[in-house]
Amino acid sequence: MESANLDKQHAEGEANLAKERPENATREVKRLEFMLAAVSNERDILKKDCAMVTKQEPTNGDDRSLKNVMSGLSGMEEITRELESTIDQQQQQQQQSL
Repeated sequence: MESANLDKQHAEGEANLAKERPENATREVKRLEFMLAAVSNERDILKKDCAMVTKQEPTNGDDRSLKNVMSGLSGMEEITRELESTIDQQQQQQQQSL
């Protein structure tokens, strides 16, 4: 009798965990999509800044601001790719768990 109760509790616990996994995965995907949107927005701002800076003539041959913008843009592109990849992985894991 005691063993049956323990087995039942264990099965209920497993069922609850199985139910929580997709919910957690869904929340994680939404969080990552929000982060991706924020990073994409920042990247777009940097692209616009880069376009404006490249149209301007460098002052006294100093193009550090252009290099800074280009470096920031490159970093944003990498972060965007990583976030997109992570979102894809999370969505695949979520679909597999359903």
